[in-house]
Amino acid sequence: EFQGWDAVEIQDMYFTGTLSPEGNLLPCLAGAKIIADRALLSCDRVVADTSGFISSPPAIVLKTYKLDLLAPDIVIGLEKNGELEDICGPFSTHRSMQIYRVPVPRHIRPKTMETRSRYRYEKFSAYFADAPIHEVSLQSYPARFTRLPGDLSPQGLEKRIVSFRDGMNRDRAIGIIEKADPREGTLLIKSPLKDLEGVATLLIGSALSPL
Repeated sequence: EFQGWDAVEIQDMYFTGTLSPEGNLLPCLAGAKIIADRALLSCDRVVADTSGFISSPPAIVLKTYKLDLLAPDIVIGLEKNGELEDICGPFSTHRSMQIYRVPVPRHIRPKTMETRSRYRYEKFSAYFADAPIHEVSLQSYPARFTRLPGDLSPQGLEKRIVSFRDGMNRDRAIGIIEKADPREGTLLIKSPLKDLEGVATLLIGSALSPL
C-alpha cells in the first residue's frame, strides 16, 4: 500500500556527510550495506532504491560495488538508451541475481537541478523547523569526519551538516553547525534532537546546509 515517500516514516539512517554520492563513494557503500543488514533483521525482503548517479566512471564504480556488497536476488534497471550496460552488463551472466532492464516511458522527464534544489530546501526547512540549539563540547562528544577535515576555522565549520551518533553506532539526528568556538572547543548546533542523552560521537560532514 505504498502511498509515496512522504508517507514513509524513517526507521533508521546512515550519515554519509554529503548531499551527493560523487566524491563520497566509501561512506555511501558502507551506509548501504549497514542499513540493508539492519533492515533484514526485521523483515524478509529489502528493496534498495538507488540514486540516479550512473553516467560517470565514479558512478559505475559505486553501482557495481554496491551490487557486490548488497548481493541482491533481483536487479531492476530503468534505462532509456542502454546507459546501464557498464553497470548491469558484467553481471548478466551471474547466476546469483536476475537482472531486468526496463525501458523508461518516454513521457517521463528527469527532474531539473532547480527542482532538486527546491525539494532539498523544502525538506531541510521542514526537518529543522523549530529545532533547538545545542551547545556541544568536543571533549565530551569527540568528533570524526566523513572525509578529510578540510578547513577547521570557524568560517570553515559553520553551516556544515553533522550527525549525532550514539554508542551503538547509530545516527540519531542530523544538525547544522551555527557557530564554532575553537578556543572553548564548543559548537552550537541546530538540530531537532531533543537532548544529547545517549550521544557518543559527532560526525562532521563536508556538505553545507542549503538553509
